[in-house]
Amino acid sequence: MKILFVDDDTTVCDLMSTFCHSLGIEYEVATSAQAALDRVQEEEFALCITDLMMPGMDGLTLASRLKDAFPEMGMFAFTGESGIFPIKDLEKTFDHIYFKPTEYSRLIADSMKFLATKRYPFLA
Repeated sequence: MKILFVDDDTTVCDLMSTFCHSLGIEYEVATSAQAALDRVQEEEFALCITDLMMPGMDGLTLASRLKDAFPEMGMFAFTGESGIFPIKDLEKTFDHIYFKPTEYSRLIADSMKFLATKRYPFLA
């Protein structure tokens, strides 16, 4: 089970890569929404963690497209800014929303829990 992490900030991508690698979590990184859409055509992901504010396609649009194409894929938002998006759209699209820079540990813990319950449904 693999995580797709999407953020245009390469520093955040590097940090998340370090976390995932050290915890033995399989992951891929995409630095744009379009790159993420390309990646999901090549392989299967259990969870997408995306920034909301990115150049080009924003994370909400990306997550909506992914949810339509892959309804079983989990969707987490990880952002420094969410105020420009209607809260009902965020709640409808994302399983969880986390805020930079303070919620890294919660994001990682919830990601591990999500993957565990996908692999072993009796844990839910």
